[in-house]
Amino acid sequence: MFYVEEKMLIFLNIVRRTGEFASITCQKLHKYSNAVKYYESSLSLNHANAKVLCNLGYCYSELDEVDKAIDNCEESIKIDSEYYLPHYILGNLNYKLKNYDKSIIFFEKALELNSNLHEAWYKIGLNHFSKKKYDKAIACYQKVVSLDPKNDSCLEALGDAYLITAQVDKAFDCYQKVLGVTPGSTSSLYKLADIYTKQENLKDAVECYKDIIKYDPYDFLALQKLGDIRLTEKSFIEALGYYTKAHDVKPEEPSILKNLAKCYEKISIFPKAEEYYK
Repeated sequence: MFYVEEKMLIFLNIVRRTGEFASITCQKLHKYSNAVKYYESSLSLNHANAKVLCNLGYCYSELDEVDKAIDNCEESIKIDSEYYLPHYILGNLNYKLKNYDKSIIFFEKALELNSNLHEAWYKIGLNHFSKKKYDKAIACYQKVVSLDPKNDSCLEALGDAYLITAQVDKAFDCYQKVLGVTPGSTSSLYKLADIYTKQENLKDAVECYKDIIKYDPYDFLALQKLGDIRLTEKSFIEALGYYTKAHDVKPEEPSILKNLAKCYEKISIFPKAEEYYK
């Protein structure tokens, strides 16, 4: 009888481990619905597994099933309160729900349990930024950047915090650093272009927009901005080229149709101007 029970336990352990391997594989492949099935099957054999509950919570969070994600992470903490990851996931979930104070508490707890979790400082900064506590956000972002100087997400967030507090030079420096790490960061290029435009430095703004369309030739906004600048400079042929490309992306955009008509009118091609005015 003992031999039979021992073999059964071995068999169940193999089933559990196979299920956990399959679930982790699905999770890594972003097949979260499949991962959920395997994790739940694994929990039916051993419910008191904090890591499996946490992973299940993470998968539910990726599937936007927030209540289930929270329930599983809280259950994970009940089993192992020293495991940092469910606290981190709950921090993310509460940030999504705009429960900023609660989110900060979870991220701080995750940091207490794992001091190497630098990303938690970034997330705390995001919460402070959302609460318009910009000085606190800047302090958090600076901490991350001091530990990880090539963290482009944090560098850009730091730039945003500097920009909103009118520290334009520091913001500019952060966006430049982002481009040093990720040259194709269109969001930082747009922000730099906006700074240049406000400084009436249209030459460098144009270069930023041109860099954007190098990475994405169909970026509508960059094409439109280039057209607008050239139109302001009365470079009608060049403006026409950018507006034509923007029109290919969004054929029904009223502002593009109007500016195409204006360009054709300025270069005395009146039938085409009339066509676009219609």
